[in-house]
Amino acid sequence: MRPPAKRPTVIKAAKTANTVTLFFFPILSSGLGTDVYWVILAAPVLGLIALLVKRWEPVRFDADAEERARVGAERARG
Repeated sequence: MRPPAKRPTVIKAAKTANTVTLFFFPILSSGLGTDVYWVILAAPVLGLIALLVKRWEPVRFDADAEERARVGAERARG
C-alpha cells in the first residue's frame, strides 16, 4: 500500500482510539486519581522515543512523493 492509500485506515484508527480514550479515561481517572496524568504523559514520550529510535523526520517527509512517482511512471508507459 502506498502512503496516500493508508490515510483512510489511519483516520479510522484515530477515530477508534479517540472513542476508546473517551471510554477509558474516566475509568483510569477513578482508579488512578491524579496519577492518570502520568499515563497520559507516557503516550507522547513513547512516540518521541519511537521517532528517535527510528530516526524518522516526519516534518520533511513527503507522503505523496511515492504515489506521484508511480502515477508518473504509469503515464509514461502509456
